[in-house]
Amino acid sequence: MEPAVHLYNQLNTVDDIRGLVGKEENLLLEVKRATVPMSDDDKKNLSIALSGFANSSGGVLIFGLLAVKADNDEPDIISKEEPIKDLDRFLPEVQSLIGEAVFPIVDKVQAKAVRYAGDLSRGFVLVLIPESDRGPHRAMLKKTSKQYYKRAGDSFYMMEHFDLADMFGKRRRPDLRVRWRLGHISFSLDKPYRFAIILGLENTGRGIARYPLLEMRSMSGALLFDYGIDGNRHQGLPLLEGDRPGDLTLAGGVNDVIHPATIKEIVALGFFDATTMPDINFRLTVAAEDLEAQMQQIEIKAETVKKILSEPAKHREWFPI
Repeated sequence: MEPAVHLYNQLNTVDDIRGLVGKEENLLLEVKRATVPMSDDDKKNLSIALSGFANSSGGVLIFGLLAVKADNDEPDIISKEEPIKDLDRFLPEVQSLIGEAVFPIVDKVQAKAVRYAGDLSRGFVLVLIPESDRGPHRAMLKKTSKQYYKRAGDSFYMMEHFDLADMFGKRRRPDLRVRWRLGHISFSLDKPYRFAIILGLENTGRGIARYPLLEMRSMSGALLFDYGIDGNRHQGLPLLEGDRPGDLTLAGGVNDVIHPATIKEIVALGFFDATTMPDINFRLTVAAEDLEAQMQQIEIKAETVKKILSEPAKHREWFPI
């Protein structure tokens, strides 16, 4: 999980936000006071943060906190809460500006409100800005000079010519997401009886995924389906030998690629009985050239699978994990 996403997911309550008071702004965190309706300065801060974080390693912008500089050579310190007074107006303003505050648009930006329990109209607005491979992104709103920004330490700076030249020539990167679907369904009295689960990798990035890898560790509730994804004992990537029971590693070579906006079937698990299927659990790692290894704990609930089995229109549909 990217550090910015991890930080954003940790900040869900007023107490979480208060825990930041006394701490420094940093490479991933920028805080700003704001007014309702948004002033030109508020819009400038959003625009610059979208540009700067997207052109760097991603980050989180929080509206509703004040940071002050204790020393010219030191990072700004988050000093106190200055909550937004009308979240139901401020949050939609932020959300509506995300698409026009930078060019090109930054994908997968999220925004949420954290509210005071005693007054749900007051609180904070958090904006998650992921690192982007579509850049460089240019700040477009008033007072930004329509410049390109990057993050360094606890502040944003306007990019120099060499920064822009480097980013315009930057190689596009893949982004692999695991998907699953049903396969090899057999029927008894016109009802699904036995089946396999096929795992695939979808490339949601803009670059070709070369040398893809899918690794499953500590697997419970499932085994490798001997007849493969095609029924002829073939899996979608070469299966590496030497794994311990409950572990699987499939890794591609020079001719194994996943193009953007496509899903490649990788491995089939099964053969499951529709009445006795258990929950499936395993630790998953996905990687490829130009894609840092991504690890997560996976669970596919038997109840979810059985519900999909009961809906024939979904038998060939891919589902996210």
